[in-house]
Amino acid sequence: MRIGLLICACALAAVAGCGVTETGNPPARPILDESEVGIVLDPILVPGVIHVRGEPGSVEPPEGEIAFVLLDGTTPFERLPVMADGSFDGSVTGGDGVLRMQVVGSEARSEARDFLVDLATETLTALGPPLPCANVETSMGVSAGGTISVTIDNECPEPLPLEPPRLRRGTAWVLEGGYPGSIPPTSSGSIPVRNTVDGGDDVLFIDLASPVDARLAVTVYVDPG
Repeated sequence: MRIGLLICACALAAVAGCGVTETGNPPARPILDESEVGIVLDPILVPGVIHVRGEPGSVEPPEGEIAFVLLDGTTPFERLPVMADGSFDGSVTGGDGVLRMQVVGSEARSEARDFLVDLATETLTALGPPLPCANVETSMGVSAGGTISVTIDNECPEPLPLEPPRLRRGTAWVLEGGYPGSIPPTSSGSIPVRNTVDGGDDVLFIDLASPVDARLAVTVYVDPG
């Protein structure tokens, strides 16, 4: 399935982690071509490690790094360098489940994208939004020690019931304050997350309760810019 990542402007540059160019516009976000990304089984690899490969042209512009994390786990994010031809190749912690990837460029990040890993069939399948009518940024950045307000826009015809939000690791980020128990249609709800120390990326999980039963995931990171 070929779904490129959209190059989009950051409406809130300081919160979304995008800098601003000399023209006053935020820098273009990198693009990850999902159709050029796959996994390769390597018999010498230890269990819990997968080999990920992006063909030439996978990343545009061809610079920066790819950040990886297996969502259903507690290991830190790992990174692989992007080569001059836009390819990447290497081993990262992973297995069956949802693997998140994101291009970390010199000035901006791509949208975070999720892939379903199936080791038995050696396939990596790009996943779409878990609930298209529940809109939330896939990643948000803030300066060290700052607070991010993660906003969920409900464009569904029914209310969105929320379970208590949680952080995947919680070693450098904490939930700040409360959260909406339910978000009515055409309304928004916010969850504040504060950085306590520049200790790397984390993921905020927003579980939607029954009858929705979906999980939203937002990568939070310290923006050095």
